[in-house]
Amino acid sequence: MLKSQPVPPYYISYEITETHAIRIDGAFGKIENSGEYRRQLDIDLRVGGYNLDNTREVKANVQVKVAQDDTSPDFSRAAPDR
Repeated sequence: MLKSQPVPPYYISYEITETHAIRIDGAFGKIENSGEYRRQLDIDLRVGGYNLDNTREVKANVQVKVAQDDTSPDFSRAAPDR
């Protein structure tokens, strides 16, 4: 499904943080809202390519700039962790 997009992603990673938090909001002695939270999911999805991707620049921004200050790639290649 993602491969069929006009600009398919070339990198995806995720991190799940396990925590235990309870939040209670109140006003004038009455509980307004409460909840229990245990997990947080962070996803990093990059589209474009190693030299130019969605995390730092966009194509329109590059087209109107006179010269790029930082010419280093947005991402570098590495073997995946297993």
